[in-house]
Amino acid sequence: MAEPLDKPRRKNPILLPSWQFQTSEPVLWSEYVLEIPDNLAYVRATRGVLGFAVDEEQPVIRPWGDGKQFRFAMQNVPALREEPYMTTPDDYRARIEFQLHSYYVPGHGVENVLHTWEELAKELMSMDGFGRQLDRPRRAVREQVAALTADLEGPAEKVQALYDYARTHLTWSGEMGYILDQDLDDVLKTQRGSSPEIALLLVSMLREAGIEAHPVLISSRSHGQVLDVYPLLNQFNDVLVYARAGRQEFLLDATDPLRPHDLLPYESLNGRGWLVRKEGAEWIPITAQGKHLQRAVNTAEVGDDGSVAGELHVSDDGYSALEKRRSLREAADTEAFVRNSVFAGFGEAAIASHLVEHEEDLSEALNTEAVFAAPAYGQAAGDFLYLNPPERTFPVDLAYPRDILQVYRLKLPPGYAVQEHPASIRVSLPSGGGRFQRTVGLEGGEFVVQTKFQLEQAVFSPREYRELRAFFDAVVAAQAEQIVLQRSGVAEAGTVVPGGE
Repeated sequence: MAEPLDKPRRKNPILLPSWQFQTSEPVLWSEYVLEIPDNLAYVRATRGVLGFAVDEEQPVIRPWGDGKQFRFAMQNVPALREEPYMTTPDDYRARIEFQLHSYYVPGHGVENVLHTWEELAKELMSMDGFGRQLDRPRRAVREQVAALTADLEGPAEKVQALYDYARTHLTWSGEMGYILDQDLDDVLKTQRGSSPEIALLLVSMLREAGIEAHPVLISSRSHGQVLDVYPLLNQFNDVLVYARAGRQEFLLDATDPLRPHDLLPYESLNGRGWLVRKEGAEWIPITAQGKHLQRAVNTAEVGDDGSVAGELHVSDDGYSALEKRRSLREAADTEAFVRNSVFAGFGEAAIASHLVEHEEDLSEALNTEAVFAAPAYGQAAGDFLYLNPPERTFPVDLAYPRDILQVYRLKLPPGYAVQEHPASIRVSLPSGGGRFQRTVGLEGGEFVVQTKFQLEQAVFSPREYRELRAFFDAVVAAQAEQIVLQRSGVAEAGTVVPGGE
């Protein structure tokens, strides 16, 4: 617990320490007491959702001058531990922060330390390492833009063409930030740059094509959320591009050659960003423009030894296609990609043939087809066969919506009937933000299991967390259920024993 100060211990008034009331363990009482001289003015900000048990101030008189004593306390503070759904725990940790706003100098008056957001935008746009880069005429940029857009008329087409050039020709160095280390002409010449350098070069190219474009400063998910009471640049660590083409608005990040224009990096999806211009800087929402979309159909025949053989067709779009294209690029060959990404839940599957379509065409879904055999798919025990549908671990990083459809069509071996099987179920989030549905049944001698997983909501408040966890628990439990086939001379092959759904 912090105690009142008997003498000033902090020599640098800008570095007034913050205080965390919440830790990884429960706290019975946490208290912060500080004194601030009257000649210093601070902006105060709190994080987290917990309220103060004590929030008070009172005047004090000290040998070094008059001031105020502030006292803050929280009681029975719950533990805060990192959870799968979080951006960073510091976004939710109960704490208080102070930033020096201004100070009084006798004979000179009040000196401001913090600018307004409007003043900060003007300052940023006048810096050599940022806004002034966009004001300089650039012959090389003009010639490159002319060559790329010569045959294009619509502004949206020009945005697409310039973005595609940036993502395929400019190599990201891996560095982030908001200040440029090299001139934009050098970025275009070397075709390599940091994230802000690639972003500002794309802004410059878009403007050269007659497209309204501006840089957008953001704080990534792992960097934490921005407190808008503090007009400070060090709260940001990356730059996106805003473009307007007619009535269409675009948010672009050209650091990944595999990412289409309508998808932002996972790390960028942190709520909002600051669109910077000399006049009219503003906060804009940063949300996922696309979804994680997957459609999978598996048609297979079950052998009486528990083996399966058949065909698998998978279509990935949006973020799912982006993830798969990355896996495909990193794989030794296409067969290794198919084995590791598509057949991860089938055990030791033998792939007779495979086909991957639209690897380079980002405007199309990535399609994967394979003919396979899995000798150890199920377990045979006497007159019974035990089958597990392929394992699927649904993701829990909720940065963007999900829509996954999976269909399994299993042709039963002669003389066997379904003795047990997973029930048809439907689980929904109370808010309607997500649902999981499984339907089972027999169709023409094939046992069909169809699952639909949809998550329309990407951000959940703390009060919704319990329902969210229960939803995922139900999905995981449903995936663990077995299909049991029984050899029977009584039950007709291809029928379900009474008692199942």
